[in-house]
Amino acid sequence: MINYYRILELEDYSEISVVKRQYRKLAKIYHPDINKENPEAEEIIKIINKAHATLSDPKLKTRYDSLLKDAYLYEQFQQKRNIKDETAARRERAREFIKQKLKEDIKEFEQSLNRFPAKYRYGLGILSALTGLQLVYSNWFVNLTEQSYVLIFIGYLLFLTSTAFVFQFYDRHLWYKSQLFKARKAKPRINPVNVFLLTLFLGPAFTFGLSSVRKIYHLRHYKKIAAGRVLYIASENRVRYQFSSENGERVIKSQFMWNAIERISKDEVIYIEYSSADPGISRIIPFEKMRDK
Repeated sequence: MINYYRILELEDYSEISVVKRQYRKLAKIYHPDINKENPEAEEIIKIINKAHATLSDPKLKTRYDSLLKDAYLYEQFQQKRNIKDETAARRERAREFIKQKLKEDIKEFEQSLNRFPAKYRYGLGILSALTGLQLVYSNWFVNLTEQSYVLIFIGYLLFLTSTAFVFQFYDRHLWYKSQLFKARKAKPRINPVNVFLLTLFLGPAFTFGLSSVRKIYHLRHYKKIAAGRVLYIASENRVRYQFSSENGERVIKSQFMWNAIERISKDEVIYIEYSSADPGISRIIPFEKMRDK
């Protein structure tokens, strides 16, 4: 629809008096007698006259303004409809992109499982976590007097990263199964926190058990005997002693002994059995056994 107000360079719905005043101004500018050198002046003045004729007549102006409002409303409706259609199209494109990306992610995860199956990943992660606990407890609790803070830190770091890997892979694996078997009933989900706490509390039992087995094995197959000396006895009946291995290595260890304060004293000579492969694995030979020998 032609906007006569724009032709007369006016605001929409201007008053008739404003229309007439603006028409006289434009007629002086575009009249053919004044613009003889402009061949388009006659056509321009015809359009200006038509706009003036419509907008200077009250009835025609009222009808025209009504049509102009309807035209604006229709234009706004079309714009909203176009925006709505474009929004729907963008959403559809986004859905298609997500579907395609999901297919690619599933395919990539399947390929990674073919290269390294899930059971091996879980096994490796749990084994690494237990190894980290072994480092922590072996260098903290088991060998209290010779604790290595570096190994303790490495053990904790290994444990935390391994458990994080297991939980992250577990969530990813669960997502993969949910995408493949959406129609099937989902299996009960294992709570990662429970797995973490179970591993954390079973870790000491596993570590002490493994350390005990290792100690028994070494003292059975690599057993050596040496004379040692008591350095001091702590109030909790923990005896700290030292001895020299067959290689001349000085070893300082500690061991819990019932009624240690009553049985031995500081600087007393005692006998130690230790592993030639790892002198750090040692224990005090009970006095009863020494007398039997």
